[in-house]
Amino acid sequence: MAGDNMAISGAGTQASPYLVASLADLQEFYNTIKSRSSGTYYGRCTANIDCDWNNNIPTMSTEAGKIAILDLDSHIIRRCMCSYTLFDFANSTDSIANGSLLDLNENFLGESPMLNGGVYSNISLSSYVHEAESPVITNAYFQKVALDMYVAESSTNQLITVHDAFYSDIKVDVAECTGLNYILNNVASGEKIRYCLIHGSITAINSGTQYPGVSSAAVANTLIRYSLPAYNGSGSLSAVDVYPSSSNNSLVDVSLIDDDYATRESSPQHYHTPTSNSCARGKPGDYTLVGFVPLSYIYGVNNAGFACYDLYSTD
Repeated sequence: MAGDNMAISGAGTQASPYLVASLADLQEFYNTIKSRSSGTYYGRCTANIDCDWNNNIPTMSTEAGKIAILDLDSHIIRRCMCSYTLFDFANSTDSIANGSLLDLNENFLGESPMLNGGVYSNISLSSYVHEAESPVITNAYFQKVALDMYVAESSTNQLITVHDAFYSDIKVDVAECTGLNYILNNVASGEKIRYCLIHGSITAINSGTQYPGVSSAAVANTLIRYSLPAYNGSGSLSAVDVYPSSSNNSLVDVSLIDDDYATRESSPQHYHTPTSNSCARGKPGDYTLVGFVPLSYIYGVNNAGFACYDLYSTD
């Protein structure tokens, strides 16, 4: 047994991890690690954990130098009503892996993120956010993450910030936003987004210059696909588009909801900066997508040489 206040099975080693079978165990896992000396401690889920929309779950956090590695072992943690940050990781190598975090719903986070820091690896994650006043996920590392997030209303300029994202499917739908610049943004320049699908829709944009896509990232082998509202006569004409700061072997594919073709032709609203064997769809003109980029292009096999003329037709 380990921990001074509550017994939790296991020794916290890789060979004998702490065993987590309930919400109480999950909380004690992190509390126990904080009571220990610096080092790396391991936990393994042995059952699904249903938080039953508990609105009083305290933040589960780590301290610098005390690293928590939690293996969900194909189990699910679900139905968390987040009034505070749910996981707040102090170390870049704190991690949750190999399972699902489902139905993480925001009650009222204010300016607190739902998830902060840490590595999410081989994880399915779903979330409903009623109102995003600040980024919902911050300072994270994504490795093989399938994210499905719905945001009813956003007034933040970025929804997710990551250090790196690899081999991940990131789906974010936004019903209404004001001042949203980035769906996904890197914490610092030079950090990477590789082999990802970033997609979803934005139904209504109220005001502010929007580039709802990926920025400040070295993007490669990535498909960015968004359905956006057409220009509504206010704000910048470039306000409804996907804007990766740089890209390599990637495709930006934008479709417009209720598009006003005449306005789009007289005042082109699209602004892309594709580079290095990348291309952009959604330019002024009546284009029809006649082919889809094979997955081999996105996931790194034979990933050079495709171009706009291979994908579009004006017929």
